[in-house]
Amino acid sequence: MWNFLDKCLPSLCVLVFFVYPLLAMVRAVWQAIRETFRRREPTIWDRSGRSGYIEKFNSKTGTGVIRDASGADHAFSVRSFVCPSNTIPTAGRFVTFIPQAGGSGAVQNFRLDPRRLSEVHVSKKYAGKDNRALCLSCGRYMVPRPQYRYGIAVDSVCPFCLAGYKPPKFSA
Repeated sequence: MWNFLDKCLPSLCVLVFFVYPLLAMVRAVWQAIRETFRRREPTIWDRSGRSGYIEKFNSKTGTGVIRDASGADHAFSVRSFVCPSNTIPTAGRFVTFIPQAGGSGAVQNFRLDPRRLSEVHVSKKYAGKDNRALCLSCGRYMVPRPQYRYGIAVDSVCPFCLAGYKPPKFSA
């Protein structure tokens, strides 16, 4: 019997310590690939959401106007803004919105368009005063502050919210 164990023990060790974890990793990767290509259920944003951009926004009153692709204007309030972070809506940002029933021109809910988070509408390209840049995180116009490491500028940040600044893409 000991002779049998001496012959099988190396094979069992290889099986337990190498093959089983490898199979578990292959299974996890396969499940991740399947999840990536699985057809997801459409949400309310997919079924009845429209695309547009924020034409005007008054931060004092918390109201503004969204212009959709057809050129129609829709009024909104900050209370209808759906956002998990503390981002505020700013003029020129692309949004997905759900219009109120009845065709009143008001917006029931809206959120930033997840496919176009780093884009700003081309009509807002020169809206900044004194050539200041628009921070996409806090929505303020600012002068980006460089950050240095060992005397070399490596990044730029917004002085208000300290978010990393990247120039937005302007598109129509």
